Amino acid sequence: MPDEAWVLYNESDGGLRTKVRDVVISASITEDKLAQYLDDINHDFTNKRNQSVFQIE
Repeated sequence: MPDEAWVLYNESDGGLRTKVRDVVISASITEDKLAQYLDDINHDFTNKRNQSVFQIE
């Protein structure tokens, strides 16, 4: 995976973050378009608790 690619993490209820290794997002996706891009590719996986993509700090 290129160093320029975005890195995604899952966060558990306890705050533990694990790297998502099966999704590669090009660095050509700008930060202001990233959430929409992720919403678009993950819409089939939403549920009542997790309805949209959001940035964690």
